[in-house]
Amino acid sequence: IGYAASYRYCVTTITQQIESALYKVRLRLGEKIQRAELITIEQIGALQIYDRIVQQTTIISNSSWLIALGLQAFVLLIMLLAYILYLSRVLFLLFLLAALVVVPLYYSRSKRVTANMQQVGRQQVSLRNLLTDLLRGFKETRLNTKRGDDLYRHFDETAATLKDDTIEVHFLDQENVNFMHFNMYVLLAATVFVLPQFVSTNAASLSQLSAAALFLTGPIGILSFTIPEYERADLAATNIQALEQRLDEAALAAPQGPDDPFQGQFNVIEAADLAFSYTDPSGGEGFSLGPISLSIRAGEIVFFVGGNGSGKTTLLKLLTGLYAPTSGRLLVDRRPVEAANLRAYRELFAGVFTDFYLFKKLYGLSDRPAEQVSGLLEQLKIAGKTSYGPEGFTNLELSTGQRKRLAMVVALLEDRPVYVFDEWAADQDPEFRRYYYEELLPELKRRGKTVLAISHDDRYFRCADRVVFMEYGAIRSIESDPADPAKPA
Repeated sequence: IGYAASYRYCVTTITQQIESALYKVRLRLGEKIQRAELITIEQIGALQIYDRIVQQTTIISNSSWLIALGLQAFVLLIMLLAYILYLSRVLFLLFLLAALVVVPLYYSRSKRVTANMQQVGRQQVSLRNLLTDLLRGFKETRLNTKRGDDLYRHFDETAATLKDDTIEVHFLDQENVNFMHFNMYVLLAATVFVLPQFVSTNAASLSQLSAAALFLTGPIGILSFTIPEYERADLAATNIQALEQRLDEAALAAPQGPDDPFQGQFNVIEAADLAFSYTDPSGGEGFSLGPISLSIRAGEIVFFVGGNGSGKTTLLKLLTGLYAPTSGRLLVDRRPVEAANLRAYRELFAGVFTDFYLFKKLYGLSDRPAEQVSGLLEQLKIAGKTSYGPEGFTNLELSTGQRKRLAMVVALLEDRPVYVFDEWAADQDPEFRRYYYEELLPELKRRGKTVLAISHDDRYFRCADRVVFMEYGAIRSIESDPADPAKPA
């Protein structure tokens, strides 16, 4: 009865403690992700973050009751060994000598298991990446059979490697369990058959020693399968800690303070010798932008033009404070953008990037009247496709162009001084493309808004105050009067 009651208490207490700790870890990681820099999140990768916060914490959660069982078995093992010491010092020394041999061997085997589990974890992430490619690139693989076959072949190879590594982990686990059971039976046999040959033992003592040794099989057997679960949980905790350390390092590199000298307005944003370099994970030379010097005046429309890879999107991320420059600096009305005012600087901007994300609810905009939301949905011609209610937008399963229009609705609701649009018109039909350039952008300008837009529609360059032409990470030229056909690009 005492064993059953203590087991229940132990499992309940440890489960509550572990789940409370995991809750705090998830919240802490979520907070650090919220404060992290964009480049850090891009470098870590969304799939790895999902794995650490969801899958790795689940491994620890599922192991909680087994860890409790193992701890109780360990306590029972210590108590039984103390009882054996009381009955026979010789047998206790025999068990101790066996432990000095068995434990290091078991530990070395466990290190191999841990190394293989790490390899399995890497293969699982690779397989999830390839599965993402299969699903998100479904149209592309249907249009190119060879591409689809190559991708599936890579998926097959990764799945086969994961299978082999997982089999190896299970094999080593079972070998460890077998190793523990083998030594347990050897000790039991030594107690019953070997000890009486060297030590004078009466029948009663031998019966007590045999019973104590037999009882040892219980906790040792439990430990043989709970220790691998503990090692998995420990490895999961190590992976979570590694993610948190990377987020901490990024936060230390770019602290942010509450200072707001801008108060939601500006006259000139200036990029002074702004430069940025991507880090190549393979050690090669990554893409570099700049140095770039450029001034953005309040209330003007500026188009950024250039081929793919010219650095347009990277420059916009630098100008909005989403990327920290490698060198150079940003100035607002001659005031430098620093760690203390970076958060306030970012609050000057709203926009739609090419990799935008639509939230179901208007987070941070709950004070906007329903009439304003409905009016913008009507204005962007998507009121018949979705609406906004207490549970958020009723439909997000829209075409790419419609999703961009809905993202535009959210951006307009933010009502910020500067709007950033990354090829917004690329997925719109001719009617909405004309509306965007000839009605929406001029309307924002009349309201005193600044617009920074990436565009490839040369027929609409006349709608901009300036057109910045980019090439190979540098500004090639700036056209201040794009409406004049006689002016060279």
